[in-house]
Amino acid sequence: MRILFMGTPDIAAESLAALLDAGVPALRIYYCLFFCMAFQIAGQHTFVAVGRSRHAIFFSLLRKVILVIPLVYLLPQLLPWGAIAVFLSEPISDLIGGTASYLAMRASVWKELCRLEALEPSHGPASDPV
Repeated sequence: MRILFMGTPDIAAESLAALLDAGVPALRIYYCLFFCMAFQIAGQHTFVAVGRSRHAIFFSLLRKVILVIPLVYLLPQLLPWGAIAVFLSEPISDLIGGTASYLAMRASVWKELCRLEALEPSHGPASDPV
């Protein structure tokens, strides 16, 4: 590792503190709504499992292409926070994308899953053919 920074060991040490001072708050903002990704993943996997892959692809593109890219360009112009506004694009897209994917899954697939569950025979002890 020392070979990489052979010419500038002092600069690397000084810049590490500055990097941590700027990076820690930025990463906290970037990941603050990361738990919303669980809703998106649940929705996408459910869509794939029931044969609706196009829905899964749409919600993946919604979050990263349709939401993140415009937000990266728009938020710094709309908000006075500079680079922090860029980092805000990820949690905003996580929230919108995760919520949209989950709600679409609930609206379109949930009824079908409940109907399929009602058609299956009961697996309780009374129906066990032992």
